[in-house]
Formats: sequence, structure tokens, C-alpha cells
Amino acid sequence: MVRKIFPSSKGRGGKQFSSPVKNRKTSFFKIIHPNIIKDQQLDLPYMFVRKHQNDFSDYVTLKVPNGNVWNVRLRKINDKFCLCDGWKDFADHHSICAGHFTTFKYKGSCRFDVMICDMSMVEIDYPCNTDDGYGHSFNKVGKGKQVISGQRPLVSAEVSLFKSSYHFFTIKLSKNYVLRNYLQLPMPFAQTYIPKTQEAVRIIDLEGRAWYLKYKFSKQHAYFNQSWNAVVQANNLREGHVCAFELISTKHLTFKLSVLNAL
Repeated sequence: MVRKIFPSSKGRGGKQFSSPVKNRKTSFFKIIHPNIIKDQQLDLPYMFVRKHQNDFSDYVTLKVPNGNVWNVRLRKINDKFCLCDGWKDFADHHSICAGHFTTFKYKGSCRFDVMICDMSMVEIDYPCNTDDGYGHSFNKVGKGKQVISGQRPLVSAEVSLFKSSYHFFTIKLSKNYVLRNYLQLPMPFAQTYIPKTQEAVRIIDLEGRAWYLKYKFSKQHAYFNQSWNAVVQANNLREGHVCAFELISTKHLTFKLSVLNAL
């Protein structure tokens, strides 16, 4: 009987080497089907989800070759993980349509490098990103000084005239922020002024009403959820409203909410 001898997984020093295939990050591609355009969402492949599901958070980051970065909501719908809120903005900005070919190279921690080819299988020219769909600005330098954070410019007269002795940020509400129970914060503001271990914040409006919201922070995202929809309903907030959030107490993490434009 001949016994087959297989190479040992240990080196000369007895150290075991891990398989490069096991540790390799996964890439996948998608041919854009008309349903992806119609449903305004993109399903992640089952085998990719099975391998990386433990890495998932509420948002993913899509980075295209020109360096522009987009934040897109990741949700589980009918037992499938989908790129949804923000995917349509990404697709529209890059003129993605049925028949286009997209490659997603996974970099870990819910980050993807994305390459897009048109129907001739030639990579597209990537447009500059002047709008990521969120509309954030914040006073990065100091109290009363507002600096645009590189996202959608807020140009209304009310915003330009708004002053505060507190650190603050402003957000132009998108449809998702009105209909969904979350509000994403500008990361530079969150990283600068909110402790990473913070789990709850309080929001008060100009009438003195108060709400307690959960706060979540990760490497890519910071947002309020749970009870944010109560704030929206009580203040009759709508898409297009520009809201200012002043950090009036750092001890108990309290924000004062002001609506800067009347629709």
C-alpha cells in the first residue's frame, strides 16, 4: 500500500501558515438587469453574503476609481441583503443603466472599490462628485463658524445667516431622512465632538419638547435612530427642510433643533 504524502502546512520553524485563499477578500460582478433599475436596489450575491455577513453594518462605502466615495444603506429584504437607500443616487450620478457591467472589489469593513463598464465593456469616465445625497455642513473651525464639509452645498439665505455660540451642523433633509427612522451625521462633526462610546443623545426643539435617540458610530458612519421619526412627525419635517443641530450640552449630549427654511 502506497501512502500519499501531502506538504505540511507548517514552516520549518513549526509555524502554521494560513491559507491565502481563505484570507483573500472577495470580488463579485453584476450585469445590471432592468429590475435593478426599476427596483432601485442591488442584491448582493448569496455566496458573498455567506462569507462576509459578519462584517456587515447598516451602511457600505462605494469608492470609484477617481476617488469619490458614496455611502449606501445596506438592508435585508426578503432574506436578501441589498444596496438600497443611496444606490439610486449612485447609479444616476454614473448614468448606470441596463446592460452595464459593474465589479465590486471588497476591501473589508463594508468598503468596496467599484468599477463600471458600459455596454461595450469599456470602463466609463467617472464624473466628479458634487453631491452625495446627504447635504451636510458643520462648523469645523470654531463656534459660530460654519464650513461646508464637502457634501451638498446649503445655499439658502437662512443657512448663510444662521449663527450660534455652540458647535453645530446643518442637514438638508432627503426623502430617506423623512420616511426612514434614522438621520446620518457628518462624520467630521461626529469624530470631533461626540465620544465614540456615546450611545444616546437628547434633542430639544424650539418649543422645549425633548426626545431621546440612540446614537451609533462606526468607522464610516454616525447616525441617530430610534425615535428620530417622532422628531420628524412632531416638527412636521419634510424633504427639503434644512435643520440646524446645536450641541448645547456636552455633559448630557444635547442638541437644539432649528428648522432654517420654511417650505
